[in-house]
Parts: sequence; C-alpha cells; structure tokens
Amino acid sequence: MMISTSLREAEVDAVAKLVQSLFKIRLEKIIRAVESGSYPETMSAFEKNIYMLLYRILTEHRKYVESIIMATAYSGWKIIESNYDVVCFQQDFPQIVGEDLKTYGPFKKGDIAVLPKANAQTLIVKGLVNRITIMSPELGGE
Repeated sequence: MMISTSLREAEVDAVAKLVQSLFKIRLEKIIRAVESGSYPETMSAFEKNIYMLLYRILTEHRKYVESIIMATAYSGWKIIESNYDVVCFQQDFPQIVGEDLKTYGPFKKGDIAVLPKANAQTLIVKGLVNRITIMSPELGGE
C-alpha cells in the first residue's frame, strides 16, 4: 500500500511539472509574439487575454520611451492628433470597411494609408501595419 501511494504521488508530481512546463513555454511564446508584434492565431481565449494585456502594457511603455525620444529629438514639434492614423502595411491585405463605413484598400506590402484609429489599432495589434507619427513644428512659440 505504501509503494502505490508514493508511486501515485510521484505520478502527480510529474504531471504537475509537465503542465507547469507547458504553460511556461506557452507564456514565453506569447511574450515573444508581443515583443515582435505578431499575433499567433492558435491561442486559447485565456491566452488571448494575456496577449492583449501584455500588448497594452508594452505599447504604453513604448509610447513612453518614444515620447522621451521625441521630446528630445523634436523639441518644438508637436504630434498632429486626428481620428485617423497613417499606417504602412507590412504585407498584402484585402479591402476593408472602416468604422466610418468607408471602403479602404486592397493594400500591397509597403502601401501607406490613412485609416480610422480603431481599424488601424486592430491591424497594429496583429502586426499587419506600423503606425507613422505625423508631426509639425510649433511656430511662434505656441
């Protein structure tokens, strides 16, 4: 009886370690995807939530770092705010209907387009486009 109990405990420990290892590998894959800007389609709903949370945190960090760089490099310049974003496509992409119900595309890799912010953000999260920041010099000390 004692041997089967310790054998069972060893099996449970082995399975627990295997499951922990599997989740660690999956989490590392999600972190690498967030860092590279790619979006793995083969994630569970829980993993998609983790991806989005990490993406938001990393995006905020990147924006913060970029704002420091831009404040230094482009002092006297300001970002032009709009309901639209200028993006560059990283791959061919079919025609879409924007949140403003206008039709955009189709797009070829390298195309520059102006899209509604929400549509641009979705494509950015999936690694399909890069945002292009538009700036203007502040004239007269405004």
